[in-house]
Amino acid sequence: MSIMFEIQEHISAIEELIDRMESARTERFGLDSRSAYRLYYDLDDRVIACPVRDDRTLQYYGGFEYEVEARMEVGEWVLYLGELSSRVAECLNFLEESIEEREPEMV
Repeated sequence: MSIMFEIQEHISAIEELIDRMESARTERFGLDSRSAYRLYYDLDDRVIACPVRDDRTLQYYGGFEYEVEARMEVGEWVLYLGELSSRVAECLNFLEESIEEREPEMV
């Protein structure tokens, strides 16, 4: 199998992952609105994804600039893994809390 074919398979897998993710505006993560317009997330896998074009502002305004260990760039996407970063985990926790607040309580 050629290396180019393997790379394309990995990029396709990431794109499928992104398609299954939900998205929300950055304020729902407790982030400055200048950091990006919308982020994609998976609360079960503890992942935040953003398009490469938004990554620079996410790093600067979102405080992700020091999350080198948790950052993975694949194709047109950057993934941040919550299990490797307290900052990413903090943003996912903030989102979870805001989702729970919006859901009506079952009686």
